[in-house]
Amino acid sequence: MLKTNPLKVVVVAALVILLLLTVSMDITAEDVTVRTISADDVQTVDTDDIRPIRAEESEVSATNKQDQVSTKLLDDARYSWARDDIEELASQGAVIGYPDGTFRPNQAISRAEFAAMLCRALDLEKADDAPDMPYTDLADHWAAEYVDALYSHELLSVMDGETFDPDAEVTRSEIVSTLMGIIDVQERFGTLLDNVDASFIDLTSGDSLFAEVEAAERLGIIPIHFGVAFEPNRPVTRAEAASMVNRLINVDVVQGMITNADQYGNITVVGENASESQISVSTDTLTVRNGLAARPNTLRQGDMVYVVARDNNAKFVHSFGEITQEDLITRVTGALKGVLTQEEVAALVRGDYDTVRESVGPKLKDRLMDEGLSESEAEALISQNWDQIPSLLQERAISTISKQLGVPSEVVMDTVQQNWDSLRSYAEQKLTEFALAALMESEIVSSNDPDQAAGGSADTKSGTANG
Repeated sequence: MLKTNPLKVVVVAALVILLLLTVSMDITAEDVTVRTISADDVQTVDTDDIRPIRAEESEVSATNKQDQVSTKLLDDARYSWARDDIEELASQGAVIGYPDGTFRPNQAISRAEFAAMLCRALDLEKADDAPDMPYTDLADHWAAEYVDALYSHELLSVMDGETFDPDAEVTRSEIVSTLMGIIDVQERFGTLLDNVDASFIDLTSGDSLFAEVEAAERLGIIPIHFGVAFEPNRPVTRAEAASMVNRLINVDVVQGMITNADQYGNITVVGENASESQISVSTDTLTVRNGLAARPNTLRQGDMVYVVARDNNAKFVHSFGEITQEDLITRVTGALKGVLTQEEVAALVRGDYDTVRESVGPKLKDRLMDEGLSESEAEALISQNWDQIPSLLQERAISTISKQLGVPSEVVMDTVQQNWDSLRSYAEQKLTEFALAALMESEIVSSNDPDQAAGGSADTKSGTANG
C-alpha cells in the first residue's frame, strides 16, 4: 500500500488550488478583454454598462485584440460560408462580436453595427470641416462616432432624414447603395450599366437601383447565395455584411496615367505617388473613353484613367485622352442613331464608299425617306450624284413655296425661270375664271332666271294696258 506524507499532501493540495486560481484568473481576464475590444461588442448591453467596458479597452494591445478575436470571439463563425471574410475583417479589428464571444453570423445586422463595421474597415475618421450629422437619435449612442465619420464622407445618403434609426435592420438595397457610393461607379459608368443584361429577375434597367446592383455583381461583391432574385427589401445578415464589406475593400481603385498599353490588353498605370500598377483589360471590361462607350483596345499611352479592378483584372475603366479617329467614329455612329454601324462609319472615313453603298444603301434610303426626303433625293445622296442635287433642291423649294402661296408649282417654276408667256397664259386663264365666277353671282346673270323673266313680262303687259 502506497504511503503518503501528510505534509506533502497539504503542499500538493495548496499547489493545485493555486494553479486553479491562476487559471481562473486568466480566464476571467480573457473574458473581460474580449468583451472590451470595441463598442460594437456591447450592442445588446444597456448604455450604463458600455462606458466601463470601453474604458478597459485602452489597457489591451492591438495584437492581443486580434488574437482574441480570431481564436475566441468568432468561434460561432467557424462553419459559416463567410468564415474567410469574417476572419479577415476580424484580424483587422473591423468586426468584433458580442460580449458572450459570438459573432452571430445569421442574425440581421443593424444600421449601427453596419456603420461601425464599414467605418473600421475603411479606417475612416470624420472629415475636416464637415458639418455635423443631422440625426437626432444618436445622442450618447455607442456608434455615433462611426455614423458621424461616414456621414462626413457623404456615404450615408441612402439613410436620409433627421433620424438614423440605429437599431433598424439594414436592407440589401441600402447596403449596395452605400458600398457602391464608395467607388463612384454610378456616376462614371451608370450609362453603360443601364444597358447590360439583368443579373436578377426582380430588377430591370428602369429601377433606380439597377446600375448599382449590376456594378456590385460584376465586382463579385454580392454573395452567390442571393440566387436569381435580389429582393432589395430583405434584411442583410451579419455574415452577408461582413462578406460584402471585405470584398469591397479588396477591390482595387487605381487613378493615374497610362504609361504603357500593349496589344494584349495590358496597361501600366502610374499614380500620383509614383506607384505603378499592372492591370489587365479584357473585352468584358466596361470602358468609357472621352465620355463615350469604347472598346478596351482604344486606351492609349498618356490617357488619364480611373480603374476599378479585382485581382488586377479591370472591371471598369474611365479614360480621358487625345481625340482619335476611333473617338470620331464612335461619335458619328451615335449621332446617326443606328443608321450605320461603327464598321460602316469607319469605311466612310476611309473613303470606301462602294462597301457602304452595297451594305447599307437600301436601309439608308428608307431612313432618309422617313426623315422627309423624296425618293430621288435619297438616291442622289446615296449615289453621290452631286450634279442632280441642285435641281432636286430647286424642286423642293418650288414645292414648298407652291404650298404656302396656294398656286401650282408650275407657276412658281415659270416665275423663277422668267417664262412670261406661260405666266401670261396662266394669268388670262385665272382672270377668265374669276370673271365667270363674278358674273354667276351678279344680278345680270340672275335676271336670266326663267321665273323672274316671266314675272317681268306680265308686269309690262299690265302696265301697257292701263296706260
